[in-house]
Amino acid sequence: MWKRLVGSKVYEASLADDFNNTLRAYGFGADAPSPFAKFYENAENCRCIVVVNLDEENARTMTVDSDTTILNSYTIANGGRRLSSIDVMINGIEMAQTVEEGGEDLSVDLDTLLGVENGGNGQGDEVQLPPLTVTFVVVENK
Repeated sequence: MWKRLVGSKVYEASLADDFNNTLRAYGFGADAPSPFAKFYENAENCRCIVVVNLDEENARTMTVDSDTTILNSYTIANGGRRLSSIDVMINGIEMAQTVEEGGEDLSVDLDTLLGVENGGNGQGDEVQLPPLTVTFVVVENK
């Protein structure tokens, strides 16, 4: 996911409230053509903001200003009930760890998951940030 959404340029990202240092935000972008750009018509106006919610109990809502639109968002979460679980979910879809010989391939095609047709967990001007998650938020400046 990082390779497909996060570009090589780093931008300043700031939060109006970091909720006692439990939210972290990092901004990235890329020049077209790039893997990031192939999903968006106006890639030169797009950025990917990576938001980490370190709070163990509280979800947060990220709202962008009126000059920005959230195009897609993808949240990586621990699929288990314990932090030590190795299960990983992206937007509620469990990612397969391994595929045994002769077994069913349960992996998800990232091109499909990251495609524009998949809206993620937020669009418009806000996105939900569940506890203990990393969320990739693709935004476009108007």
